[in-house]
Amino acid sequence: MPSAGTPGQDRGPGPGQTDTQDPIVASTPALGRGAGNSFSEMLAVAGLPVPVYAGKRERVAGRHDARLGAITHAIVGILAPLAVEMTAAERSSMLADLVRARVVGREFGRLDGPRIRVTGLVSQYLSVFSLAAQAEFVGTEVGVAGGRVDLVWRHPDAGFVVDEVKTSRLVPRRGFDAETEDQVTRYVAAGITKWGSEFVGVRLITLGNRESCLAFLPDGSVVPLDRSPLSLRALAGRAAVA
Repeated sequence: MPSAGTPGQDRGPGPGQTDTQDPIVASTPALGRGAGNSFSEMLAVAGLPVPVYAGKRERVAGRHDARLGAITHAIVGILAPLAVEMTAAERSSMLADLVRARVVGREFGRLDGPRIRVTGLVSQYLSVFSLAAQAEFVGTEVGVAGGRVDLVWRHPDAGFVVDEVKTSRLVPRRGFDAETEDQVTRYVAAGITKWGSEFVGVRLITLGNRESCLAFLPDGSVVPLDRSPLSLRALAGRAAVA
């Protein structure tokens, strides 16, 4: 007769116990920390709600993206009205100085990567999206009802153009999510309130994802930026006609 301690032998319920088992545990034999499951995985396997929250790495990356975005906006604001009168060498030199002065701090760790990223973002905006050759630069972080817009231009023939510039590494493929759509729609309404008929719309510029750039117009329509009245070609055409 096997002893009570024989491995694998079912000893039956002990005193005061029943022969029943928790149905969740019974149906999920791998459930448990010892099986290598995280707490979230344990909840999911058990069919229970799983809390949704960003991990530390995601939160840190989000903060870095936001900080680098703000630095990019600030440098664009300094260079945009000046770059059109500069040589390429002068612009590159000034950009390098501004990046070295502003991308600092232990939060970024090694600074080479963040500095290269900001340099690339600013360069792309200035070379592809800047209206400096045909419009007056109004400013950065311009206050409107419901918030502050990134950049504002005043075209002599079209009117006021707002740029909402996205620099995140995680820009959705279509260029915006519901939160961004709500934000830009509010800026359109605020632009109409602030500038009236002189306001011509918001350019949603997704640096690093040019195909996703959009124009949000005062009539409520949303169209690809390069096929809109706010494209550089269309605005240059208005100036030429005038």
